[in-house]
Amino acid sequence: MKSKILISFLIAALLTAGNPAPEFITNNTTSAQISRTTAGSIMTSEAQSYNGCMAPNGLGKRTAPFKIEVFGKKKADVYLSGTSKNGNYSIHCELTVKQGQPVTIDLPWGDFVYLVIRDSMIRRGSFFINQSDKATMQVLKDKVRIGPFE
Repeated sequence: MKSKILISFLIAALLTAGNPAPEFITNNTTSAQISRTTAGSIMTSEAQSYNGCMAPNGLGKRTAPFKIEVFGKKKADVYLSGTSKNGNYSIHCELTVKQGQPVTIDLPWGDFVYLVIRDSMIRRGSFFINQSDKATMQVLKDKVRIGPFE
């Protein structure tokens, strides 16, 4: 119980470290899985599964598909947080990706940080998107690769 709360806190701290909360929240949201959440729904005593992305100001005009693939194990929990190049659009995603079932989401051009939790493996890093070409995150047995893989 305490470890789940600690992990939730660490994930929230990592994902929001370089991305301050947006000053304006509008109803102009796009994308298939965007929803609003509150701190109360994150800090609960029971484990809850949330899959999706939150983009308070929408995604902007320049977006790119981003594919997440898992190899070797049954699933991985992926947390993404980023801001567009001009700083007007932020996005936060929490996804459970299963092996053999890649997930593709649209991300705005910008800078992102990620956290991948898989069994006892925890990996974190950063990447940027500045082209409309397809980018991919591959979660392997002992590492995470980001690149334009086919």
